[in-house]
Amino acid sequence: MANTSCVTEFLLLGFSSLGELQLVLFVVFLFLYLIILSGNVTIISVIFSDHSLHTPMYFFLGILSTSEIFYTMVILPKMLINLLSVFRTLSFVSCATQMFFFLGFAVTNCLLLGVMGYDRYAAICQPLHYPILMSWRVCGQLAATCMVSGFLISLMGTTLIFSLPFCGSSRVNHYFCDISPVIRLASAESYIYELVIFICGVLVLVMPLIFICISYGFIVHTILKIPSAEGKQKAFSTCASHLIVVIVHYGCASFVYLRPSAKYTSGKDRLVTVTYTIITPLLYPMVYSLRNKDVLSGNLTMVTEFLLLGFSSLGEIQLALFVVFLFLYLVILCGNVTIVSVIRLDQSLHIPMYFFLGILSTSETFYTFVILPKMLINLLSVARSISFTCCALQMFFFLGFAITNCLLLGVMGYDRYAAICHPLHYPILMRWQVCGKLAAACGIGGFLASLTVVSLVFSLPYCSANKVNHYFCDISPVIRLACTNTDIHELVIFICGILVLVVPFFFICVSYLCILRTILKIPSAEGRRKAFSTCASHLTVVIVHYGCASFIYLRPTANYVSNKDRLVTTGHLGHLGFIPRDQFFMANTSCVTEFLLLGFSSLGELQLVLFVVFLFLYLIILSGNVTIISVIFSDHSLHTPMYFFLGILSTSEIFYTMVILPKMLINLLSVFRTLSFVSCATQMFFFFGFAITNCLLLGVMGYDRYAAICQPLHYPILMSWRVCGQLAATCMVSGFLISLMGTTLIFSLPFCGSSRVNHYFCDISPVIRLASAESYIYELVIFICGVLVLVMPLIFICISYGFIVHTILKIPSAEGKQKAFSTCASHLIVVIVHYGCASFVYLRPSAKYTSGKDRLVTVTYTIITPLLNPMVYSLRNKDVQLAIRKMIAKTGFSLKTL
Repeated sequence: MANTSCVTEFLLLGFSSLGELQLVLFVVFLFLYLIILSGNVTIISVIFSDHSLHTPMYFFLGILSTSEIFYTMVILPKMLINLLSVFRTLSFVSCATQMFFFLGFAVTNCLLLGVMGYDRYAAICQPLHYPILMSWRVCGQLAATCMVSGFLISLMGTTLIFSLPFCGSSRVNHYFCDISPVIRLASAESYIYELVIFICGVLVLVMPLIFICISYGFIVHTILKIPSAEGKQKAFSTCASHLIVVIVHYGCASFVYLRPSAKYTSGKDRLVTVTYTIITPLLYPMVYSLRNKDVLSGNLTMVTEFLLLGFSSLGEIQLALFVVFLFLYLVILCGNVTIVSVIRLDQSLHIPMYFFLGILSTSETFYTFVILPKMLINLLSVARSISFTCCALQMFFFLGFAITNCLLLGVMGYDRYAAICHPLHYPILMRWQVCGKLAAACGIGGFLASLTVVSLVFSLPYCSANKVNHYFCDISPVIRLACTNTDIHELVIFICGILVLVVPFFFICVSYLCILRTILKIPSAEGRRKAFSTCASHLTVVIVHYGCASFIYLRPTANYVSNKDRLVTTGHLGHLGFIPRDQFFMANTSCVTEFLLLGFSSLGELQLVLFVVFLFLYLIILSGNVTIISVIFSDHSLHTPMYFFLGILSTSEIFYTMVILPKMLINLLSVFRTLSFVSCATQMFFFFGFAITNCLLLGVMGYDRYAAICQPLHYPILMSWRVCGQLAATCMVSGFLISLMGTTLIFSLPFCGSSRVNHYFCDISPVIRLASAESYIYELVIFICGVLVLVMPLIFICISYGFIVHTILKIPSAEGKQKAFSTCASHLIVVIVHYGCASFVYLRPSAKYTSGKDRLVTVTYTIITPLLNPMVYSLRNKDVQLAIRKMIAKTGFSLKTL
């Protein structure tokens, strides 16, 4: 009966009053937490690995950074989970434990800052006695005293608070169990307790602060005796970092703890608490690294960028690999985006199994996004460099999502175990609160493990070799370039690999043994098959994922074989989030299996005339664009960025028309104008992929003209072949990514009514009008994409031509102005026609769709614009005309007609 508390758990209100802003806070605090961890881990790694930093000052800094990591770990992970969760409860015991560890590390930090002040006093005021005053034995004893004292004081404070009875409200108006908001909930007089805690606060905060002030009094007195200004500056520079941290830390902590509990104001206190629970731990590594030359020079890395060799040894085969990997990347994106969309839209899939599948698919999307776009660019580029920082970031995000996937697969195994082995308890075992916490734990755990590994790898010095024998910054090929012994680092990474791969895999194996045992007890064969079918997909992915990952990461780096590892890593990248076999495919309940393209069927016999006209135009489009490509390829005088982009545009135009016109021509002669559901989606995907690519290419071509006319001296650098290749690849990848998103959105809608598409191909407006569900949100998203794709490049082109006109007007001669403008005229004509027609169709609500008018305008940009490109660029461009003449001259034909 000593503590008669009725409260069994507390509710942490945190930032719940901010509503939707909590999601923004989650992103901000997660970002800051990762910086805190990476900064402090880097400080520890650099101090550990560099012998010149093995001094008392850096020993205490290392201890302080370690304490800071645990200090933030006690609070921030729970706070991050609460920002995403509806249930923010914390049990009575957990609240007491959190307060104990938080205060323990906080008090330890205060005492350590006091000891570090004494260390600076001994170094500056007693330099001859410094080795004796601060021997390693003394340093160890001081560090141990700080920690033991910190946790003893914390134990006393926590015991006092939680010996009070709590029988009323359980709402803690804070984001963690801090002293003031908890003690206010006590249902007994707490004045004596508050007085004792206040005295402890004075001892913990004021006494070390007085000690620091006395130390710095002696330090300033000694520094002022140094005759030279340089000597004074050098002596004081060793104290500046420590002083900044002391002021911030003690200032915030004193404001919160050195006052009566009655003056507690939740809003102001939460703001101040954020400062010393997040900003101060963030400040330590920044202050000590940015202001400290020893730490900055601790990692003697001379390498500023790495060269990713990738598949460079394969020569011309790289182009074939580009096509294959681009196709696979689009399939991966399409598959995962479809899974996420269907799970989100279909209420029957709102269960834990599909919740985790959606999280896994989202993680897989980002996982491949970290590596494949850069790999695709490198396959087309000669320069395959990546900066030191970008390499570290790529490894961090790759490992973060990879480890998250491993942990998610383990959680999904547990979900199957709970569903099959404990069906009655399943709703409790896997309620939404638990699912949210498990998913958040996987994400945070994955990135924390990744942060540890990346900090270890990039704390090593890299002195000369910078050729990474891989297509991305993976652990083994990078760590082999370090110019120091890496045995300890490799051992730690190997242990992390075991924890990340073996432990979840062992957990999955145990889960499936229990599942198998339960399934064998089911009497009917159909029941056994049904139970096992929910696990088969998960098992397949587990075998592929863990098999490939274990081969690469659970072995010494010395056994690294570049070619074999590249092959296995490609297999590891290529797997798609698993698709369950039955219920999932029923999620999009479309009854329509094929669409009927009405096209020009209302014109009757005129269709034959249209067939002849469109066939003639199609042949001109193909011959014109093929001629442009051939001339540019064969004539070396046209091997410039402007014609490179024109060649890419012509290639894109050929495929763009090939997606639509052959089918349209067939339909003009055919009675059956059907197109299957999948074929319609495929047609829309490729049509918009090439259409958006063309829009972006026209924007890039506008920039090329700006660089040529306004920055002629810098043009060779601004538009180097490497830059041109990257711009062209970016246009294509971006075009198909946006197309993928739009197509997935449209075809995730159910189509159960009419299947008559009032158009000659599967365009957005006529298809989306057939959906048998509300499509307003989808239309809004597609409209926003249309604005980004059409308006943004057009604005960019207009700005470019604004500068171009401004530059041309400065040219003194009329001939010079005419010559400069002539290089832009062809591009301008194509831009006006292309953007004008496309904007009319896509930058308006779908409700205003009128089939007849839209078909006429669509003919303009699907037929006339591709026809216009070669005609405009050949008839108005003297360089192309001359190249065509040369080409025809080689064949022996007369040139007089030209």
